Amino acid sequence: MKQFHYTIQTLIRDRRSCVIKVISLSLGLLVSIILFSRVAFELSYDNCFQDVDNLYIVKTEWIKDGVIKGNAGSYTLIPIASTVAEEFPKEVESAVCSSISFEAIFKIGNRKMNKSFILSDSLYFRTMGIEVISGNPNDLTNPDVLFLSQSVAREAFGEENPIGKTLHMMVWGTPVEALVKGVFADLPYNVSLERHEAVLSFASHSKYGWGRPGWTSGGNYNAFIRLKDGERSADVINTDIDKVIAKHIPSDMNMHLHMFVVPLRTIHLEHSDVKRTILILSLLGFAILFAATMNYVLIFVSSLSQRAKGIGIHKCNGASDKAIFSMFIYETALIIGVSLVLMIIFLFQFQEKIEELAEVPLSSLFTWHNLWAPLSVVTFLFVIGGILPGKVFSLIPVTQVFHPYIKKNRGWKRILLFIEFAGVAFIFGLMCVAYLQCHYIINRYMGYQPKGVASCKHDFAEPDNARNNLKSLPYVEGVASIRGSMTWFGNREVTDEGGKVLFTPRCAAFDKDFVPLLGLHIKAGRNFTGERQFLVNQPYVEKMGWKGSGVGEIVPNRGTVVGVLAPFCCGVLPADDEPLEIEYGTNLRNVHVRLKEPFTENLHRLNNEMKKIYPQEDIEFRSLEQDLERYYRPTIIFRDATFLAFITILFITLMGLIGYINDEVRRRSKEIAIRKINGAKARSILFLLSKDIFWVAILSVAIGTYGAYYMSLLWISQFEDTICVYAGWYVVTAICLLVFIFVFIIGRSWHIANENPVNSIKSE
Repeated sequence: MKQFHYTIQTLIRDRRSCVIKVISLSLGLLVSIILFSRVAFELSYDNCFQDVDNLYIVKTEWIKDGVIKGNAGSYTLIPIASTVAEEFPKEVESAVCSSISFEAIFKIGNRKMNKSFILSDSLYFRTMGIEVISGNPNDLTNPDVLFLSQSVAREAFGEENPIGKTLHMMVWGTPVEALVKGVFADLPYNVSLERHEAVLSFASHSKYGWGRPGWTSGGNYNAFIRLKDGERSADVINTDIDKVIAKHIPSDMNMHLHMFVVPLRTIHLEHSDVKRTILILSLLGFAILFAATMNYVLIFVSSLSQRAKGIGIHKCNGASDKAIFSMFIYETALIIGVSLVLMIIFLFQFQEKIEELAEVPLSSLFTWHNLWAPLSVVTFLFVIGGILPGKVFSLIPVTQVFHPYIKKNRGWKRILLFIEFAGVAFIFGLMCVAYLQCHYIINRYMGYQPKGVASCKHDFAEPDNARNNLKSLPYVEGVASIRGSMTWFGNREVTDEGGKVLFTPRCAAFDKDFVPLLGLHIKAGRNFTGERQFLVNQPYVEKMGWKGSGVGEIVPNRGTVVGVLAPFCCGVLPADDEPLEIEYGTNLRNVHVRLKEPFTENLHRLNNEMKKIYPQEDIEFRSLEQDLERYYRPTIIFRDATFLAFITILFITLMGLIGYINDEVRRRSKEIAIRKINGAKARSILFLLSKDIFWVAILSVAIGTYGAYYMSLLWISQFEDTICVYAGWYVVTAICLLVFIFVFIIGRSWHIANENPVNSIKSE
C-alpha cells in the first residue's frame, strides 16, 4: 500500500501533467476503441446463427455458350435448396429457399410501419439456426402466415400476445391480410445477407402469383444448406452438385449452371470493399492508439529529469526495483482507469454522432462477441505505456538516476516524436483525399438538375387523375414519371434479329415529360412522343456499331431510336459509364414533381395535401437531392471519421510536443541564458530549440505522407467516378504540416528566447 500512497501523492503533485495524460489518453482510447470495435463487428458477421460452422449457402455461376457469365453470386433458383437436400441426404441436415429482402407497409388499425420481410417456408428457422421464441414454424406451409421479429412484434402489439393477430400488408400492390403465427429473435446488424424483420410464408408467393415458379423463377432467391459434417459434407456436395442439378433442369430450357456451397460466414469477407474497410480502419485505429501510447511514454520520459531525485531517494531508503516498478504500474493503471471513465462519458454524451460515424448502434458495436477489441486496446496501452517504461526505469542503478540517464533520454523522446509525427502525416494525407473525393461526388455536375425535385413510388389506382391533382397545386411546376429511379437503373438484354444476345445495357422507362422536368439534355434527335420510341446514350450507339448519331436506327424487335442523350450520372456512377436504353412509357410508378421555392416548405405542403386527397394510402414525396445523398453517405462518413481521427492524433501529438519543448527549455535554460549573455539573438535561440525536432519531423512526415498516398490510392479504387490523385498534392500537405509544426515550436519557444537571462541563472 505504501507504493500506492506514494503514487497518489505523485499524481496530486504533478496534476497538470496528469490532466494532459488523461485527456490525450481519453481521446486516443475513444477513437481507437471505436475503430477497432468496428473492425471486430465486421469480423463477427453471422455469429448469431446457431452452429454457424455447418451453415452453408449455394453460390451460382450462369453459363452461356459454354462460358461463365460474371462472378459467382449468392442468388439462385427456387428448386435448388430442395434438390440438394433430396440428392444428398447423408450430407444435408436441412435446406431452405428464401427470397431476397423486400420493404412493405405493415398496417395495424390506423398505424403504419415500414418493415423488411422475406419469403420462406417451415424449414427456415431450423436451417438458419434462428431462435423461435413462440409459435410453430410448420405453420409457414400455409399462405398468409407471418412470423415477426421480437422487436417488431413488441412495436406492433406492445405487451399483448401477437399470436393470432392480423397484420395488413401491401406487397407489390397486392393487399395481404397476414396472420401472425410466431415470433423469432431479432437478427443483429452484422449478418451477411439483407437483415429482415418478418418472414412471410412462401405459399403466399404461389397464391398471389408474385413470380414465376420452379426452374423458371429467375435468380432472386437464396438457398441455405445446414450440413451434418461441415467441410467434409461440403466437399462431397461440391464434387457432384453440377451433375445432380443438370438432371433436374428441364431439357427445353437450355440452361446450364455451375454451383458450389460455401460457409455462410465467409460471404461478407469475400467482398473487396469489406477487406479494404477493415484494413483502413485497422491502420487508422493503430495509428491513433500507437500515437496515444507513445505520447504517454513521451510525457513520462520527459518528466524523468524532475522525478529522478525522488526515485533516487526512494531507492536510498530501501525501495527495491519491484517497489519502484509497482509505483509506475499503479500510476499507469490509475491514469488509464480515469481515462476510461472519461471515455465512457464521451461515448454517451456523443452517442448519436458516434453511431452515425460507426453506422451501427453502440449496443451492436460493444457486444460480448466484440469485447476482445476494446480489451486488446487497453491491454496494449497498459503493457507498452506502463509496464515497459516502468521496468526500464526501475532497473536503473541509483548512481545513474540523477545525471547520466537524463542525457540519454533525448534519443527516446525523438523516436517517440518521430512516430507521432508520422501518424499525423498519414491521417492528414488520407483526410485530405477523403475530403476532396467527397466534395467532388457531391458537387459534380450530374447532367440534370435534381434541386427542387421530389419523388414518390406509388401505384395510383387512377394515375391520370393523380397527375391532374398534382398539376393543379399552385406550388407544383411540373409532373413526370419513371420506371426505375435516378439512383438505380435495371438491366435488359439487347438481341439481334435472330435472338442472339449482343450486350446488356442499363435500362429504364420515362414518360414524355420526364426529360424536360429533370433538365436532361438531348444532343441529337428529339424527345420521344409515343410507343416503341427510345432514347439512348453514346456508349449504346457505339456498342450497336451504328454509324452517325444513331437517331433513326432500329432497336431489333422493339422500336426506333428518336434521340441520343447527353452524358448524365446514375447514382454514384460516372456519366456515360455504361450503355443506356430508355423506352417510352406512361403512368409509371415512380412519380416526380418539380416544386417552386421554398422547396422544403412546399414539400411539406405537398405531403399534407396527399394525405387529404388519399387518406387511405401511404404516399410520401421525398427530396431527390436527399435520395442521392444517401448513396454518398459512406463517403461522407469516412471523411468525417478521418477528420475526427486527425483532430485526435493532432491533439495527442501537440500535447507530447509541448511536453518535449517544456522539458528541453527546462533542461537547457541555463545554457540559453549564458548564450544570450554572450550576445546570442532570439533568432539563434529559436533555431537551437527547433532544429533537432525539425529534422525529426522532415523524415517522419515524409514517411507518413507516403503511407497516406499508398492508402489513399487503395481507398479511392472502390469508386468508379473519382478525382485524380496527384503526388504533388501530398508534397503540399507535407509542407503544410511541416510549416505548422515549425510555427508551433516557435510559438512555444518564443517566451524563453526573449526572456531576461538573469531569471534563469539567478538561482545559481
